[in-house]
Amino acid sequence: MIKKYTQGFIAQGIIAIVALVLIAIGAYYVSKKEVVAPVSEDTTLDNPEYLTPLQTLEIAQRVVVQIDKGANLDCIDFDGIREKEFVNYNVSRKFGNGCPDLNPSTDYIALPQIRIHLKSGQAYDDSLTGELLPHDFSGKNKGYFNAQYNFTFTYPLDWKLVEALDKKSVMVSSPDLKYSIEFTATATSAFGKQNTKVGSIIYDPIQMSLVDVGDDPPRCLGIEDRSLREPGISYGGSTMSTPAHFESAILTNKDYMILVQILADENTGMPILDKIRESFEFTGDVKWRLPNCGVPSAQVFKVLSPNGGEVISLGNKINVTFVPVAGEDYSINLVETLADRSYNLNSLHGGTKVIGLATSTQTFSVTIPKNYYNITPGSRFKMDVCSSEGNCDDSDGFFTIVP
Repeated sequence: MIKKYTQGFIAQGIIAIVALVLIAIGAYYVSKKEVVAPVSEDTTLDNPEYLTPLQTLEIAQRVVVQIDKGANLDCIDFDGIREKEFVNYNVSRKFGNGCPDLNPSTDYIALPQIRIHLKSGQAYDDSLTGELLPHDFSGKNKGYFNAQYNFTFTYPLDWKLVEALDKKSVMVSSPDLKYSIEFTATATSAFGKQNTKVGSIIYDPIQMSLVDVGDDPPRCLGIEDRSLREPGISYGGSTMSTPAHFESAILTNKDYMILVQILADENTGMPILDKIRESFEFTGDVKWRLPNCGVPSAQVFKVLSPNGGEVISLGNKINVTFVPVAGEDYSINLVETLADRSYNLNSLHGGTKVIGLATSTQTFSVTIPKNYYNITPGSRFKMDVCSSEGNCDDSDGFFTIVP
């Protein structure tokens, strides 16, 4: 019996030793290859368009090696945490246990915080300014980050960058100042009306997009290039100008859009400017969005009343209601069709300039006084409204004026 117990203890001891050895080996390999991203139920992890944890780790390692050329990756921890479409890496050095001991008198190169986009593979690090900027592996570009409007892009090292004090606008230009690209954050309500080669462009709050009101009916403008990270809408430009210029707008999920203006010679300047535009990317909770072109526009310029059948007495007030376009001046005219005469009524009411964004109708109250330019009562009157941009509409039917 004693012999059997002894054998049992020996066997259990051997198993315990083997288990301890396996645990030690496992711990060693875990320390060699740090956690890249936590297990997630997010199905995008299985999406072939997204990078694997190992691929993001390799990109982060490349960033570190480029910043600290003498780095030993076996002595650096890469602690990765998944955050939506990014992996954020906290990078730190390891000392002892096979790595050099910490030497207080050594000035170690600061290791960066690193962020990897799971779809594009774009790396960001904070080694230059303390802010996460796009990392350029060629060493020929540098990154820009706008913390107020949450966007980044890269541009050549020898190009000049000028940023507005309020951060709303930033422009980079070539050393000879011949070519440039400008990104401007503009409130949708402040877009106004832009007369370009494309047409008369406004921002329509119903379609939540740019609309050409010069077309009949107004035309909602679509996305220009879906291959870009942040696609935009082309609303102006000319290749015949010197230099050629191109204007587009990137819609966002916020109350502002980013207007992009490019000035360049197509043959020489455009390749570099295209690269800058392609690198443009939103950060944080700002996202680009598609226009809502399937919804009828609210910005169809039209007279709504009087629209036919009304009876108005001389000396009484009449409400002139129409759907305006923001930022334009309007002329209100009473038209007597039989006599082919028109009476301008602007002096009989307040101003007619629509300020800001017109999201609904505009009404002006007008009194038609007796003996005003010898207006003769009759049944063939219409109200005509014309904008300063030449857009006109009148009543669909006739109304009557009585003494």
